[in-house]
Amino acid sequence: MTRPPSRRSPRSPIARFAVALLITSTSAGIMGAEGASALSPREVAERASGAVLLIETESGDSAFQGTGFLVEDGVIVTCLHVIEGASSLTVSLRDGTKLEDVAVRAFDVEKDLAVLVVDLPTEVVGLAFAELGETASIEAGSRILVISNPLGLEHTVTEGIVSAWRDPSEEQSTGPDLPPIRLLQISATISPGSSGGPVFNDRAEVIGVATSGVLWGTVGLNFAVPVDELPELLEQDGRMDLGTFVEKVDDIRRELARPHFEDGRLAYQRDDVEESVRHLERALELFPRYLDALLLSGEIEIERGQIDLAEQRLALATEIEDYNVDAWYYLGEALHLKALASGELVDAARAESAFETVLDIDERHGKAAFQLALIRITRGELDQAEALLTSAVENEPGLADAHYVLGEIYLSSDRTTEAQQAFEQALWEDDTHAMSHFGLARVYMRTEASPYGGVSSMGEAPRHWAEFLRLSEDDPDLAEHREAALVVIKQYFPRLLD
Repeated sequence: MTRPPSRRSPRSPIARFAVALLITSTSAGIMGAEGASALSPREVAERASGAVLLIETESGDSAFQGTGFLVEDGVIVTCLHVIEGASSLTVSLRDGTKLEDVAVRAFDVEKDLAVLVVDLPTEVVGLAFAELGETASIEAGSRILVISNPLGLEHTVTEGIVSAWRDPSEEQSTGPDLPPIRLLQISATISPGSSGGPVFNDRAEVIGVATSGVLWGTVGLNFAVPVDELPELLEQDGRMDLGTFVEKVDDIRRELARPHFEDGRLAYQRDDVEESVRHLERALELFPRYLDALLLSGEIEIERGQIDLAEQRLALATEIEDYNVDAWYYLGEALHLKALASGELVDAARAESAFETVLDIDERHGKAAFQLALIRITRGELDQAEALLTSAVENEPGLADAHYVLGEIYLSSDRTTEAQQAFEQALWEDDTHAMSHFGLARVYMRTEASPYGGVSSMGEAPRHWAEFLRLSEDDPDLAEHREAALVVIKQYFPRLLD
């Protein structure tokens, strides 16, 4: 009778050593070093793609797409900016099933992370849950795979490596502003729609969440938030509807951005424009819908001649608060300057509409009435322009420019007494207003002209010509008027040039 083999472990030292070698050899083949246990990109994609989802959002008339991934039953991880500001949100599963009853469980503004919750239908097949890994062994050169939906092209697989770990630095003088966490810089391209996609190591474990860099990136650089930042968010519980979520995000972003806005405002008061711009840009990176920062930035960019950027900022301000007088006024000013530079009628029409909106909100807004009058003048509508200018100086008497332009309208219709009063009022409001001296000089040349066609060498005209020459000497905007003045002065008052 054959004796059955013993089920006991070997007892001899040689036997135990042999078994130890066998176990070590077998384990190395299964786990081993990173390279020995690595899966191919195809194997990683096959194992993990079922966890990757398409996220579609709408906000107003705009639609956006992004990526998310399942980490457990009904729990989805994505980037905050993928869903931020959404009025509606849809999640598409791997088999095409669309889920619209989506809530927000948790989010972190500075880490650009969000956790969503959905009720998964029982009949769905092909789903997988992504396994979260660790980043302790991740270093520059480690292989990665990103699965995402760039431009809505679902389940795109992109291979790459970890380029570097990036640490936050408040003293960083060049490069993008980094959030207060470590980031993975990766070589895999993160295109629009890829944000929120899982970054896998070669064991099909998620080691990061890809982001297109709304808060800290720049063109040509790709980042991922390390998976180490997720557990705290995943431990939270609750369900926020999108309205509550948007309000909470705005509140947090505003508080993060507020110190930068205040620094920008104070720098502007000190006439340090470049410093102000730097702080305002950071405030708007943190909270793009920060109304006060948009308004101040728009005003400054108009001064700097960056009209397109000013228009963009101010148009957004009017969307945020459509009854904000300052937003509409500065938008009108930007569009008016754009129209003067381009000669485009559409820009002039938009500027006109903006100023009319201001006056609809506040009929006593003198600056808007003045700007609207200038547009009317370019169309030859002098009666309407005069009415607007009259309203402007009545409601805001300190507008020297409005008094001056009103004087020119009076002078064009030979109402010299009214013109003189308007120019004098302009100088009362601003005694350095060069063009009002220019206007008064011409008024006095009319009133002091002799019946024989000459001009008196005495009187007020020479004094105003002299003041105009002095004030216009270093002003390139007045060069054309200065040349015209010199022609008159050489003919009638040559001694002023001595």
